[in-house]
Amino acid sequence: MRKIAAFSPVSGGFISRDLNAARVGADGDIRVLGTGTINGGITWGLLRLDPVTLQPVSLSSSGVADIFEYRIHKGRQIGGGLMVAAGLKNDTSAFGVSPRLLIVRGDAVVDLALPAPPALDGMAVGASGLDGSAAATGAVNNRAVFAMGLNSLSSAGVGYYTAVVQLGDGASLADTVDVRFASNGAGSFRYRPLPSACAPGAAPSQRFSNIASWGDATLLVGSTAPDCIATVDGSMLTARLLTDGERLHRDGFE
Repeated sequence: MRKIAAFSPVSGGFISRDLNAARVGADGDIRVLGTGTINGGITWGLLRLDPVTLQPVSLSSSGVADIFEYRIHKGRQIGGGLMVAAGLKNDTSAFGVSPRLLIVRGDAVVDLALPAPPALDGMAVGASGLDGSAAATGAVNNRAVFAMGLNSLSSAGVGYYTAVVQLGDGASLADTVDVRFASNGAGSFRYRPLPSACAPGAAPSQRFSNIASWGDATLLVGSTAPDCIATVDGSMLTARLLTDGERLHRDGFE
């Protein structure tokens, strides 16, 4: 048995740091989505690898590199040569992190900015930015669903966020945030019970174990630690996002 591994592939000036999602193209080459650096700046890149040697063939696509961290989580193939991945990008917003959905078709990538999280129980909230706290998957009627953990700068609380995207065709029909869902395409909800031993601006460790869609529903499965002191996630999250055929319900979480 022969084992081949490529460490930190480099191509087209892109130096990979983390490789987060992969799929085999119709031509047999492997496309790998990850983050890395170009000319010292940080961004995402889609590398094309030889299926036999796993060596880079080319840099198929890449984002605009800057000084801000970009993290990609839980890429998923959703059929028809399409892959989606959840991204968190550091920026100059109040919470310093914003949600992104990366949509991969062949050698092309759309990096779609998602709406800011709506206020939660009157509190301003933003992306938690914790590793493993974001995920994306496909949904009914050519949609994608993005989910992530939420933090508050003013309250010791923890919550979750979802956004829905209407996928295009990769040509004349663009990928767009589906504004029929919740508040202009995004919704926030609180995880209960509220955690203890957390200072304002802090949140317990949060993770998504899975996010899956079937029929008219999307299920979010995750966990959170009971407070900011605990080192082990101890409380489970399950939430069902309801959709139906041609229209979207309210931000209906159960």
